[in-house]
Amino acid sequence: MNKIKLIIAAILFFCFFIPPNLLQAQSDWKYDAALYGWFAGMSGTVGVANQEQQFEATLSDLLKNLTFTAGGHFEARNPKISLILDVFYVGLKEDAQEVKTVGDSSFTPDASVELDEWIIEGSVGYRAMQDLEVLISTRIFSLTADLLQSDQTIASTNKTWPAFYLGVRYLKEFDKKWYATIRGDAGYGGAGFAWYANAAVGYRFSELFSLALAYRILNMDYDDGSGVDYFSFDGTMNGFGLGFVFSF
Repeated sequence: MNKIKLIIAAILFFCFFIPPNLLQAQSDWKYDAALYGWFAGMSGTVGVANQEQQFEATLSDLLKNLTFTAGGHFEARNPKISLILDVFYVGLKEDAQEVKTVGDSSFTPDASVELDEWIIEGSVGYRAMQDLEVLISTRIFSLTADLLQSDQTIASTNKTWPAFYLGVRYLKEFDKKWYATIRGDAGYGGAGFAWYANAAVGYRFSELFSLALAYRILNMDYDDGSGVDYFSFDGTMNGFGLGFVFSF
């Protein structure tokens, strides 16, 4: 139910920023729907209650310890406006490099961190030039973190927070088959500065179907509470993704 509410919030975000006159020419709209996997390495620090763990998962670690990952992307655009909705989920269990009590000594026991994360994006883009658009975006992060020692849960929490971004996206059609995009966002959310970057190249097999290869980086930073209510997450996800795109 919480995930449905997050998706509704992202859709309402669209409606707030779009002038009604730019939505009227419905015959000019084009649509892309995609399913993708993002096989990203993760690194950073997660803290729950009075415990904190550093973690790092490379691509090989991710493939070994990944529980599930999937993403969906929908985009509608006319000559001036783009609307983007993106939903991504990843589940991961990774051994901890170091565990410490917050503000105290550190140690390295038989410990691990389990992360289940949803990232929901809603964006509105305005085509400022033929190949360049300005984007206003929000991403809603929902993270469940479990800290385990000898397979016993020593701390657990679930947090949801928004981040807001201003970005640009460059879109290039090389010919009827090949296309590429480059995007960068910067903004604020959680505990401070947040940023995102993405580069993709795609190949159209027909007017309806294409395949896209992308590399993206996403930084997250969140800190809240103290004592038993303490939670922090400072991490970066980066890696390649592959998507199957249906255009209509």
